[in-house]
Amino acid sequence: MRDKIKTGIMVDRELGEEFKSKVGNKRGLRYLSRAVKEAIENEISDIPIIRALEKLLKREKRDPTNNLFCQA
Repeated sequence: MRDKIKTGIMVDRELGEEFKSKVGNKRGLRYLSRAVKEAIENEISDIPIIRALEKLLKREKRDPTNNLFCQA
């Protein structure tokens, strides 16, 4: 597991049971951990995109002749 952390969460029992039931009915309980991971990723999916764009902008500032974008 590179660049990953293991975490635990505490949620309201009713909410947790509802989530578990919903995931269990759709995909089976084996996918419970994956469903939690996907829910977190969906919530913060814009962060990796922002970081990638920031890297591109830094590169462009260092070398404006190496433009990755199409110019009209």
